[in-house]
Amino acid sequence: MSNIIEKYIGQNVAIAVDADRYFYRGILSKVDETFLVLDCASVVLETGLYYNKKRTIPAKEEFVGDMIVSINKISMIYQPSWSQGQLPVE
Repeated sequence: MSNIIEKYIGQNVAIAVDADRYFYRGILSKVDETFLVLDCASVVLETGLYYNKKRTIPAKEEFVGDMIVSINKISMIYQPSWSQGQLPVE
């Protein structure tokens, strides 16, 4: 799985984590066999539309900082339009 995810390094992505009701978005900075690192991550509380040319950020999100996520806990990684906008910072 890690070699599939590596193609997103340096890009904004959204991930879904098992046993969590939220998506997270940020810049994928590192992937190895057991974990990935999401820089400038935010928890997405309300996504809005999956594809919307005018909206490139989620409807509601909160900054959480850099995250390390176990590869085994990721159920999805993708790039909806709301994952591509400027990331919130502290």
